[in-house]
Amino acid sequence: MLRRLLFLGLVVAFVWVVHSRFDEIRDLTATLLAGRWPWILSAILLQIVYWVSYALLFRASFAVVGVHSPLRSLIPLVLASVFVNSATPSGGTGGIALFVDDARRRGQSAARAAAGMLLVNIADFGSFLVVLTVGLVILLLLHDLVVYEIVTAFLMYTYVGVMVAVLLLGLWRPDRLRRLLKRVQQGVNRVGAWLRYPTILDENWSDNNSREFEAAANQIAAHPDRLLEMSGIGLIAHVINICTLYSIFLAFNIKGSLGIIIAGYAMTRLFWIISPTPNGIGIVEALMPVVYTSLGLETAGATIITVAYRGISFWFPFVLGFFLLRR
Repeated sequence: MLRRLLFLGLVVAFVWVVHSRFDEIRDLTATLLAGRWPWILSAILLQIVYWVSYALLFRASFAVVGVHSPLRSLIPLVLASVFVNSATPSGGTGGIALFVDDARRRGQSAARAAAGMLLVNIADFGSFLVVLTVGLVILLLLHDLVVYEIVTAFLMYTYVGVMVAVLLLGLWRPDRLRRLLKRVQQGVNRVGAWLRYPTILDENWSDNNSREFEAAANQIAAHPDRLLEMSGIGLIAHVINICTLYSIFLAFNIKGSLGIIIAGYAMTRLFWIISPTPNGIGIVEALMPVVYTSLGLETAGATIITVAYRGISFWFPFVLGFFLLRR
């Protein structure tokens, strides 16, 4: 009964998102129909390869913590998590819950699955920092690096740095990690009390998260080669995305150097991750035409690239993820 109610709520969320973004979806359809279909098809096929490689990253990360996850079951989960994280105000925890619940139903450890999700984020975001650094250097050389890009990039580096630091703390000083997370929990709930919501983080939050960090840290220490494998898969996935973006440039006969394409992808992904809205909905669509225009593209071309890439890399998986959710 509870699962049916939750699914009904997600159906409502799906309808609301599609309705609120209907104009963007209509523009996406018109834009893709205007492109050269061999290159549009190439971009779509590359995205299929990307999602398979992203699922491989999940499988490798789960293997590190001793959770066996078949690739055929991970691909639908990865796509479904795109929908759940975008349509619900869960701060990314909704997607995590899908993987943890799947592991539990297959007789695997839910706690280890949660630790595996942490490794996924570290490998994914850590490998993205390589692409981001290259993109920032390109923007700097083109004298096109602006304040909001610098600030957002700083937040990205800080976010990954904090995850790595907490992971190391879980390896070397687990008792300090537990105390640190306990203070964070108390501080967040104190702020929540001012807003008449004193239990933003439940009483088990610090203990559960400290165990996840400790488990992930110990597994990485025991298998350091696995971290390189995960980072390699993550980097390959980002290269596939860059190739997708290149295909879209070709689909609409828009000239762009390799530097512009890499910098454009780096900024797209940056505003996708560091955003006040889930998966950068509305933010990416608003900022990326400005970024591409500053890199020398005409306004019309910048808008086309943004709409087409965003549609193929996000909206298609979003819709597909909704229909795969029942699985």
